[in-house]
Amino acid sequence: MSIHQVSLPNTSYLPAVLHKTKSNGWQVAFYALNPKTQNLERCRMKINRIKKRYNSVKEANLHAQEILFTINQKLKGGWSPFFVGEDSRLYEKLSAVCVKFIAEKEKTLRPNTLRSYKSVTNQLIEWVNENEKNIYFSMFGKLSAVRFMDFIFEKESVGARTYNNMLKHELTDKITNSHWQ
Repeated sequence: MSIHQVSLPNTSYLPAVLHKTKSNGWQVAFYALNPKTQNLERCRMKINRIKKRYNSVKEANLHAQEILFTINQKLKGGWSPFFVGEDSRLYEKLSAVCVKFIAEKEKTLRPNTLRSYKSVTNQLIEWVNENEKNIYFSMFGKLSAVRFMDFIFEKESVGARTYNNMLKHELTDKITNSHWQ
């Protein structure tokens, strides 16, 4: 499978099509959004073997059309060829992970602890919405955490005590060590 980048806004895929050439044979090509680069990238699959399995070109064509239909249905459903061998949850938006984290913790935490967690996650979501709308959970690392803490410190309503409490707050450890990784 070869990959080429293209920038097309507001779409997560371009449908699969069948290309028949003498030099390259039969190929299925489609574009899918790569979450790491935020670009549509072309993916190609050679299907010359399918052509050789059938007695007629018509039968091979039918099989190729079934492949195209399957790939297009998967793309419509949100499938990405870039998640092969990786956990797709790593490419969830950070704000969505925060919401899921709070929903998961609502069942087990005391009310004051939950209120504290909600406060921190709401500030994190605010920072994400202002600075890095498209940040995925897997992209949130030490540099992002430092930038978030700078954001917290620069807020007028946050004093030194609150800043230090947030530095040692368990939520950072809970999010980074949760099952989302």
